[in-house]
Amino acid sequence: MPMCLDAMEEAFGEFAKGEAIDRPRAHTYIPSPTEGRTYMFKSFEGGIRKLEIMALRFSSDMLEFDQSGGELRQEKIPVAPGGRFVGLVWLFSIANCEPLAILHDGYLQSFRVGATYALGTKYMAREDAKVLGIYGSGLQARAGIQAQCLVREFEEVKVYSPNRAHREAFAYEMEPVVKMPVRPVEDPREVMKGADVVLAATNSFSPVIRGEWIEPGMHVTAINNCYDEEAYRRIDLFGRNGGERPVTYVCSGAFVPNLASMSGKTYADLTKAVTLGDVILGRAKGRMSAEQVTSFGGTGGEAGRGIQFAAVGACILKEANRRGIGRELPTEWFTSTIHS
Repeated sequence: MPMCLDAMEEAFGEFAKGEAIDRPRAHTYIPSPTEGRTYMFKSFEGGIRKLEIMALRFSSDMLEFDQSGGELRQEKIPVAPGGRFVGLVWLFSIANCEPLAILHDGYLQSFRVGATYALGTKYMAREDAKVLGIYGSGLQARAGIQAQCLVREFEEVKVYSPNRAHREAFAYEMEPVVKMPVRPVEDPREVMKGADVVLAATNSFSPVIRGEWIEPGMHVTAINNCYDEEAYRRIDLFGRNGGERPVTYVCSGAFVPNLASMSGKTYADLTKAVTLGDVILGRAKGRMSAEQVTSFGGTGGEAGRGIQFAAVGACILKEANRRGIGRELPTEWFTSTIHS
């Protein structure tokens, strides 16, 4: 994770300087032959001049939507042979065009998300933050807690998940990892009560961070747009990753109930927003006072970015070469004597 944090910081700084580029994420939905499911293909790419790397990330996903318990949740179903998921990152050289690596995107994805939102905390949360509250107990929450604990010296973590077994397992597994108390709570309100930093690392598209629970000086951050309208009104300064809103294509008959969230709809006042790259370079401030309420995420422009995968992918490739791990594939399999 420390390596990932450094890579993300460099990537956003390079983008702010005009030395990196990417395009908006694209989501394409089509009805699945299986009733109640929707197929989604997602793709985007980005490159960083300094690293001489271009990354293409894509995934082929089967979705189900659960609206039980009053919350809308998106679940990805492993339907590929062997009960597996399909998500890959391709790395290309911008020096000679050759393909450099093909990586699974699972852990890479969770780590680049965790690192990015932790950078928001690094530059926007109070320096004396001691209590971290987390919504969610899955892969993103596990990466998120590790990254958050690298940028602030927390003394306690509180976690809530609707599933009691999940939140208790999360606390049991992560406490020795972050080396501090991780306490599961039964009431979602309890996560934010007395917290200095709140991370919503959940697959819920219903409001999780509520304005009535926000306290002065708090820093809130959400991977999905899961703030209620009052939360947007309570936030004094928004941090953005600088990306553009996803582009969405929906075939007739495809069930996509979270379309408004995925298309970047937001109630955030963007006149009160700064970009992460500008804050990293010192062009903007991420916090003006101890009482200010700050946020990273939730503004409709925080979709995954290709430069993130270029930065982390380059680190993984370098480390794999150093350790001598991975499988060598003939480059000629992926090149041709005929131009496209």
